[in-house]
Amino acid sequence: MALLPDSTFVRTVLEDLHVSFYVFAAEALLYGAYVIMFNMHVLHTRGISNNPFLAITTISLFLLCTTHFALLLASTIVGNEVLEDLVVGAETNESTLQLYRSLDRAANIIYVTNKFLMIPQTFRCYAIWNFRRKVVIIPILLTVAVAVFGYFNIFSSIHHSGTFENVPFITLFFGLSITMSLVTTFILMGLSGQLMYITSRYYTICAMILESGAVGGILFVVMAFRETTNATTSGAVLGQLVGIAPAIIAVRVGPGGDAESVRSFVVPACPTNSWVPLETQSTVVVVHEIM
Repeated sequence: MALLPDSTFVRTVLEDLHVSFYVFAAEALLYGAYVIMFNMHVLHTRGISNNPFLAITTISLFLLCTTHFALLLASTIVGNEVLEDLVVGAETNESTLQLYRSLDRAANIIYVTNKFLMIPQTFRCYAIWNFRRKVVIIPILLTVAVAVFGYFNIFSSIHHSGTFENVPFITLFFGLSITMSLVTTFILMGLSGQLMYITSRYYTICAMILESGAVGGILFVVMAFRETTNATTSGAVLGQLVGIAPAIIAVRVGPGGDAESVRSFVVPACPTNSWVPLETQSTVVVVHEIM
């Protein structure tokens, strides 16, 4: 007969159960917002003929995030069964544990693939800075590094029969992932000082932050200080935030726009006698439509 766990262990497991439900609720909320933005993108473009590059990338990310959401749902259900067995002191079926680990690995494969497909953000930086190749060298290298270390960690977890959190270079992987988000943010925000000369409307700058994917990096830092033993939190909410940033780009570009268009960064017309530097005026496309 199995011994019943002590009260401290039971409280810890119950906290993990609560966290798993909170994480799933958060991802469900983000996925709902993602669905709305994706539908807006589809309604705007009416297919992929106008923006094949942006449309295909956005659709691919949406399908990946949908798969990630389904995997998290299944992982949460199976993981809670495992935790409930621990609470009552029952022996967990080995097949259930294997299923849970497989779901966790699959969800992390989706997350790493999402990070590798952050093409719209990198291309956005490239376009906003007048197609200067030097600007996107670091983001491209970081994207490749994140993909390499991410897939290496996943395959290592398979060979070691462990979870994604207990394999080599996991800290380096998430560190590079956050760095990539921050670098794209700084590249986009590097233009914000010049934009502030033109407009006092801060939604232009906020749009840059959202499109850069910085929210995901900030959220990961917050989650890092609230570490939990429940593996379902690994990449859960981040899996949706990774795909949301390109969706925001797709929606803001608008109908008939190109992937490299900067028209969605809307500012009011600048007077001809303005003291704004000429290179700034050539960088920002002045239009009157506001998304």
